[in-house]
Amino acid sequence: MFPKYKEIQIPLLQELFNRGGQAKPSEISSDEINLYDSLAIYFELSPEDIQEKIYESNGKARSKWKNMVRWARNDLLKKGLLENEVRGVWQLSEAGLSYLNEFEKENSSSPNTSLTKSTSLDEFEVSQKRAKEIGFKGELFVIDSEKSFLASIGKPHLAEKVEHISLQNISAGYDVLSFYPDGSSKYIEVKTTVTDSNTFIITKNELEKAEFYSDKYWLYRVTKIDSITPKIEKIQNLHELISTEKFIQIPLAYKMIPTE
Repeated sequence: MFPKYKEIQIPLLQELFNRGGQAKPSEISSDEINLYDSLAIYFELSPEDIQEKIYESNGKARSKWKNMVRWARNDLLKKGLLENEVRGVWQLSEAGLSYLNEFEKENSSSPNTSLTKSTSLDEFEVSQKRAKEIGFKGELFVIDSEKSFLASIGKPHLAEKVEHISLQNISAGYDVLSFYPDGSSKYIEVKTTVTDSNTFIITKNELEKAEFYSDKYWLYRVTKIDSITPKIEKIQNLHELISTEKFIQIPLAYKMIPTE
């Protein structure tokens, strides 16, 4: 099955970085594979997918997959993440490289290898510790915000009941238990960054809880947590937003099971 155009964009940026920041899309790299085929492998396209054609108004046939990758590339050009200085060469711009670096920071709590640099075990442990500190700080900020809101609307008894769930149960699928003014439960997953980036990592367990709790499940994006004025973006019913393609999921890891 073909991915959506937007799903191709980050893997395309990553592949260009891996090729030294620029490449001719049909050019064979050191691993004896071109950019189109490398992305096809990433998305696990079948031989039938790769061979599928689309036809122009004059009847000329073109590869559907290559056409999709080119459209993804055009979108990245419009965003300024790629440059078009040399004809036929797809090249990362400074903004594109910064975007990848930011993406790496956002995923620093993930056990995946770095996108843009090698990482020693010591560096990895430091980044993991820092990610936990950032996450914990964001959760405390959300708890204070929820308590203040409930107290301000005359619900101090509900404010007192707000709980820091992740301290008690890390597999709950959410970090904070808060409440609506009518006393019903509100399940909050907190994602915190020191920047104002709008991307985040979410686990399979969190996705399952988002589906289970539906509109009572909230994702709070806390940005610029180290600044004087951190901000909270509140996202309700993440499962529905994913279902209606308001968010795009990009696979970052795979569970491998040996065959018999």
